[in-house]
Amino acid sequence: MAVSKMQQISICSLNENRSRILEQLQLKGIVELRDVSAQDSIFQRADASDEIKAASEALSLATGALEILEQHSPDKIQVMKKVYGRRLALSAVLDDFEQRRDEAVRAANNINSLYKLTEESRAEIHRLHSRIEALYSWRDLDIPLDLKGTDRTMVFIGTLPGEWTVEDIYGSLSVNESIAIEVVSTSQEQTCITAICIKEEASAVSEGLRRLGFSLPAYPLSEVPSRAITELAEEIKERNRDIQQSKAEIEACTGMSEDMRLLADFEAMRVERYKALGQLLSSKNVFVVTGYVPQKQAEALADLLVERFEAAVEVSEPDDDSDVPVRLENNRFSEPLEGVVEAFSYPGRGEADPTAVTAFFYYMFFGIMLSDAGYGLLLTGACGFLLARHKATLEENVKKYIKLFLYCGISTLFWGIMFGSYFGDLPLIVSRTFLGGDFRIAPILIEPAKSPMILIGYCMLIGVIHLYTGMGMKLYHAIRQNDYKSAVYDVLLWYMLLTSLGVLLLSMQMMKDILGFDAEISDAIVNTATAVAIASSAGIVLTNGRKSKNPFIRILRGFYELYGITSYFGDVLSYTRLLALGLATGIIGSVINLMAGMAAGSSMLGIVPFTLIVVLGHMLNLAINMLGAYVHTTRLHYVEYFSKFYNGGGRKFEPFAAKTKYYKFRENDENG
Repeated sequence: MAVSKMQQISICSLNENRSRILEQLQLKGIVELRDVSAQDSIFQRADASDEIKAASEALSLATGALEILEQHSPDKIQVMKKVYGRRLALSAVLDDFEQRRDEAVRAANNINSLYKLTEESRAEIHRLHSRIEALYSWRDLDIPLDLKGTDRTMVFIGTLPGEWTVEDIYGSLSVNESIAIEVVSTSQEQTCITAICIKEEASAVSEGLRRLGFSLPAYPLSEVPSRAITELAEEIKERNRDIQQSKAEIEACTGMSEDMRLLADFEAMRVERYKALGQLLSSKNVFVVTGYVPQKQAEALADLLVERFEAAVEVSEPDDDSDVPVRLENNRFSEPLEGVVEAFSYPGRGEADPTAVTAFFYYMFFGIMLSDAGYGLLLTGACGFLLARHKATLEENVKKYIKLFLYCGISTLFWGIMFGSYFGDLPLIVSRTFLGGDFRIAPILIEPAKSPMILIGYCMLIGVIHLYTGMGMKLYHAIRQNDYKSAVYDVLLWYMLLTSLGVLLLSMQMMKDILGFDAEISDAIVNTATAVAIASSAGIVLTNGRKSKNPFIRILRGFYELYGITSYFGDVLSYTRLLALGLATGIIGSVINLMAGMAAGSSMLGIVPFTLIVVLGHMLNLAINMLGAYVHTTRLHYVEYFSKFYNGGGRKFEPFAAKTKYYKFRENDENG
């Protein structure tokens, strides 16, 4: 339960060392660079916008080339490989690649150009097909489409909407003079025609055709349509040959996928380094960089920079008003819960990290809500396999969440044994269906479906302990900050009130009947609890409005705070969801088993539908109830638990690091 202590670090060195120092800091990934100094007449910030643009363009080229190669590679990258994370590589790999970086850029350019040519050819083929389709209706015409006539005649070539015959056209034209009309082709949509008349009658014929909806061809070619169609078909074949050649050249480059990945990561690191230049102050000869570094690593980093680059390094404590970032540090058991805490908020200044205390309850709540030994075994096995097989390459956040579900799986296994749930009641159904027996595994603690009220009592007790723990964290914060008034007035008085009211509730016969509570509470204890409740209530009314100087308003605010007792009762009732989700998991599992038993019948051949229903049904039940357990466990902590003590508001520690996509680079002298 710790927030890593941060120190401010200032580094000054010669400009000739600037690139190497930034590269070293990037590989280390433990310094957050900050703009903490102002520019003056001597020290200025460098403008690296041109370099950032060039590196970004190279990064885009590499990314595009890699996507193209993956599309054309017979061994496509699987989605799960991305989940498994980046490959480990020494920084020497980058040094070697830098020598052939220009060659890789040229290759990326070539791959992108080939792909662009392929796409342009496909677009051109689509356009050519459209032209052929438009000309196909004119394939039987033996004159060019743009023919206008001769010295004495006028030719009209075009289309009429709908289906027409020569007789229909003659009958619709109010032209008595001689005119020759021919239908080239006809369909429901249009009729292609040619009309020839003497030039003196051209105006009247044109007007008559216009009234019928006559329009010129979309492509008025100067050659015969059939010949144009043949030429277009040949052009399509040529474009297809270009596409095949480009694809072959791209496929020949698939062996360069690793270089494209290296280029992408190399350029991504360059972009980050150039952006970091904007946070440095440089003079003619030297530069200065400042930031934050975890205290545990500050001394070693300072010694390294002094030894390798003869830099001047100063490590100091941050000022009280500094915006110091937050980095969480926890043991292996509680570290997976850091993501849950971070999703809510990082600890504010002076706040303790609640991760360690949260972890125990989180795992327990998840296990109670899922509470099936079979599901717990599957979850534990799957997470354990992923961690054992891909531990070295898994991304840190992914690894944390796998560990989270590993511990949740262990908790699920434990509570499943406690409640006697093994894929619901699968052992009983299997023995009845196929063995003619009545084998069942008895619960060690309690069977939720048969004793729900007792389990409700346990859930509410767990809720009280959880809320009291949250109040205990508030007490710890107050004592840590020497705020003893808050410790007494805001925590201890509430402990007294809630505990005394709990005793009074348990002394009521109605509550005993509901919860199955048999113990007798003596009158002396009841009278003492009553007195404590009254005294603590009075104390809350008198002290919880102490921020107001007006006595009347202070008392009113005190009563308002006392009214908050109702929220505590609501919070305790909220923990009954532990029972609800646990029951849902078990009952749905039992229904699946019952359906499988009915489908199996009495024949041994029924094992096929039985197995199918059991496997698919329980996989679905596991997925749905895992999601429910995760959501509701997180909700209990965010709403009921954190609200008692945790404010958050801290800023995440974001070190200057190699934000790569394909490789995890580390220094050559580091151990695995």
